Amino acid sequence: MLDAKQPETKSFEAIQFRVLYRQFRLSVIDIELLSPEGDPTKLFGQFAALLLGFSFLVSLPILLLGGGRMPPEPTWTTEHFLIATTMVAIGVFSVLSWDSVFPDRRDVLVLRPLPVRIRTIFLSKLAALTTSLAVPIVALNAFTGLLWPLLFSSPASGILGAIRAIAAYWFTVTAAAVFVFGCTLVIRGAAAQLLPRQIFLHVSALLQGLCFCLFLTMYFLEPSLESYADRSAAANQHVLACLPTYWFLGLFQQLNGTMDPAFQPFAKRAWIGLVVTIIAAGAAIFLAYFRSLRKLVEEPEMLPRSHRPGWSPRLGNNLDNAILGFTARTLLRSRQHRIVFSFYLAVGFTIMLVFLNPSLASLRITRISADEQTSVPYLAASILMMCVVVIALRVVFSLPTTLRANWIFRITEIRSVTSYTNALRRSLLILVVCPIWAAFAVLFLTIWPWRTAAPHLLVLALLAVVLCEMSLYRFHKLPFTCSYLPGKANMQFGFWIFLALLLLSPIVAGTEWKLLQTPTGYATLFASVAGLAAWARLRTAKSAKQAGGMKFDESDNEGILTLNLSSADPSHPLAWE
Repeated sequence: MLDAKQPETKSFEAIQFRVLYRQFRLSVIDIELLSPEGDPTKLFGQFAALLLGFSFLVSLPILLLGGGRMPPEPTWTTEHFLIATTMVAIGVFSVLSWDSVFPDRRDVLVLRPLPVRIRTIFLSKLAALTTSLAVPIVALNAFTGLLWPLLFSSPASGILGAIRAIAAYWFTVTAAAVFVFGCTLVIRGAAAQLLPRQIFLHVSALLQGLCFCLFLTMYFLEPSLESYADRSAAANQHVLACLPTYWFLGLFQQLNGTMDPAFQPFAKRAWIGLVVTIIAAGAAIFLAYFRSLRKLVEEPEMLPRSHRPGWSPRLGNNLDNAILGFTARTLLRSRQHRIVFSFYLAVGFTIMLVFLNPSLASLRITRISADEQTSVPYLAASILMMCVVVIALRVVFSLPTTLRANWIFRITEIRSVTSYTNALRRSLLILVVCPIWAAFAVLFLTIWPWRTAAPHLLVLALLAVVLCEMSLYRFHKLPFTCSYLPGKANMQFGFWIFLALLLLSPIVAGTEWKLLQTPTGYATLFASVAGLAAWARLRTAKSAKQAGGMKFDESDNEGILTLNLSSADPSHPLAWE
């Protein structure tokens, strides 16, 4: 009878594995980054489409102009760029799937009472994650992984050399992706094992945002040291030893058969780093499944606060204080909103560092000459960061929290829409605009004379007012209280918005610098921005007055819901009134 039951048990476990695999595959992307009713498959599809488009654009020169042998140094630079791009893309994916491979409270409470083994849960999650991890690797290298390796092969190797180069390239980018993903798992797993659960839940979102910022910062600010002179310089040896992208560049050349002697230590570090990361990540996952499951259930996620008197600043009437306090507390307590907001800040901070990279070479803030070449990057960085923080908070405002408690806000809606809009404006200015403006005020007054810094700070304040008014136009909602339709997140739209800001900020900053050099130009600039701010304020106020009330439900087009049956033929049996 034992022999008869054993195949039946294995078959039942296989069915459980398939069911759990399909479910976990849909939840690889961190669900808390989406709305409660969001569509993770659409977000994942947008991410893959974005990577496919990038791969096609990078391969476009080969498709249009054809390929030819390049000198060694440009070849190494291209190889390093492709490997580094794959690593940063997988880094972003690993941050988005921060908790997906580890068990959570829902898995324990739902699956553990069922006859499902921990081994089955673990293997199904690992299989779903492996499948999902292959998607960004393949999407990002769909074109580059087939075309560029043809130029990387040895000159006299022929067809076999081209096949070897393609195989070496795909193995290298896969190994680099596993290394980056494994490092993220180690960071998350170590924090979960070393910290109490209550502290870990607060630290986890911070670590997630810091990892995201680290990946982007390393990608944009990493020095280009592929040339003979840079690699042989004694001052660069320590830097090269600390940059994993160069390790895997050496690994690719070793597998490709085009190894330069200077890259030999890099390949060795790549093999060591890959093995150590896989072992450490496996240990972190093993401890999470076979040591911490009981902790997930037994330890509470929230503890009652100590009985200390609370205090909150009063910066207006009761409505202003209520919305400001509710907004600030939601941003501090809601992990979903903290993560989304930190992602936007990480992208903005990284791009700001790209602008200021030449000026920050000395790693200290000193006075600089007030000329166009050194001053425009600072102006562009301040403009970009102000745009990013306002857009970030406006996006976070739209994400709901605890929709079942919205009846509280509905029954207390006793003010006009204009009053709520004014309170929202004040919250936006106090929470993000004033801190960012104050930080740049300290920076500019440190590096410039006050006569140079004051005009730009005034223009920056007016620009912030314009951004706030534009973000509040037709936004007749309380923050975090309106329902959110599935699939609202548009990653491609956000990507192009950030790309436009990146390209336009230097142009706007250069124009501003030229106008600030003359009294006539300054008066023109100030009048233009002040007029735009006044127009945006009147436009927002007019929209608020015309609104019939605050909005708490996001709904589709009424014609789609009713199928437009009211406008059909009256004689039709389905044409109901």
